[in-house]
Amino acid sequence: MGIAGFFTRIDGRRGSDGTKAGVLAEHLQALAVSPSRPVLLIGDTLDDGAAAHAVGIHAVLHTGGLEPTQRLRSSGLPVVETLDAAVAAGIYHLTTPDLPSTGSRAGPPAPVRPCPPPTPAVCNSPTPRSR
Repeated sequence: MGIAGFFTRIDGRRGSDGTKAGVLAEHLQALAVSPSRPVLLIGDTLDDGAAAHAVGIHAVLHTGGLEPTQRLRSSGLPVVETLDAAVAAGIYHLTTPDLPSTGSRAGPPAPVRPCPPPTPAVCNSPTPRSR
């Protein structure tokens, strides 16, 4: 695709258990990503969101894949229509302290609410949990 040079490592297969969670954990370990460092996964399937949750990182789902948009929205994760919006939603989630991670370090995904402008209205994001 001509973009491989922008990445240190590219993985996208399923593990022997049929999910991406183990592969994602191996990917993060191979990159020596600290558990305290915020990480964003932009995916296009429910399995991508589940993998992010399993390893405790943030996820934004993009509607440009094969998974039906309504199924993506049912996940409770942020869902966007463009990659630009995915990056904007991801940055918002990584830099807004009151929002929980979508991953297991913060517990299960929170209820959904709209992302702030300029992210498109099709974006959903977790609501801050009460303290």
